[in-house]
Amino acid sequence: MKHPKPTDFALLREKTGLTVEEVADRFGINKRTVYRWENGDTKPVKTMLLMLRKLVGKSGVVIPFKRAPFTFIDLFAGIGGMRRAFETIGSECIFTSEWDLSCRKTYLANFSCTNHSVAGDITEIHAQDIPAHDVLLAGFPCQPFSVAGKRGGTSDDRYLWPEMLRVISEIMPTWVLAENVGGLVSLDNGLVF
Repeated sequence: MKHPKPTDFALLREKTGLTVEEVADRFGINKRTVYRWENGDTKPVKTMLLMLRKLVGKSGVVIPFKRAPFTFIDLFAGIGGMRRAFETIGSECIFTSEWDLSCRKTYLANFSCTNHSVAGDITEIHAQDIPAHDVLLAGFPCQPFSVAGKRGGTSDDRYLWPEMLRVISEIMPTWVLAENVGGLVSLDNGLVF
């Protein structure tokens, strides 16, 4: 019986010396997905091949894998979905803000916030009380102009995305990841944004 030719992914993975399980763990990928790439059932994303090539290096010598540690804050945190994703890649949450009491209770059940408490309403928090950080995460709730909210809004509506902008302008994190709320960029033909 003829053995199938190894995939580019399989060859690169072998050169790194990593097992399928180690690749899945280090890059936060489902192990079944890695097996599909390995067997050629599906094609790996190009960035994965690039990362493996970088691990092998130009000389063919394996470069030790290191996660770059960074810090982030979690605004409009909800129950912590974005935090969960960022902690899996080795980053550290150093500030959290969520005004809904039920969400805060669930958040604290999901995460141990030993280095900070979960702050409440972001509109009542001064930027100088927020620690400097590398990444700002903002999962602001559906705004009145979003697809889920009522289009247009009124003066009584609570617009929270400007609070995110306030923190960004005062602290200037390196990266910002905000939930994509349809209508934010196009509201009033882009004038609001």
